[in-house]
Amino acid sequence: VFRTRPRRATAGQGGIVMEWKGIETAPKDGTVILVYLPRMMNLIVRACYSTVHGYWRTDCETDGGITSPTFFHDGDYWMPLPEPPEVG
Repeated sequence: VFRTRPRRATAGQGGIVMEWKGIETAPKDGTVILVYLPRMMNLIVRACYSTVHGYWRTDCETDGGITSPTFFHDGDYWMPLPEPPEVG
C-alpha cells in the first residue's frame, strides 16, 4: 500500500510508462488492477470487479473471509498491474 500522489508509473526494466486513467474507464471483466484513491490519503489498492456480484472488491476489505463491496467515485484512478520483475 502506497501513500504518495502518483501521476504516472514506470514498470519493468524496459521503462514502460503507464498513466493513471479515470475509474469510469476501468475494465469490469474481473481483471485485477491498481486503483488510486486521492480522497483516502492517496491510497493505492489492488482491486477487481466481481462479475458475479456486480461490485468492486479490494484485497483489504474482508469480513471473516467474505469480501465486501468497494465503491469508487469520480476523481479515483486506475491502471493495469505492471509485469512482475524477471527472476534470474
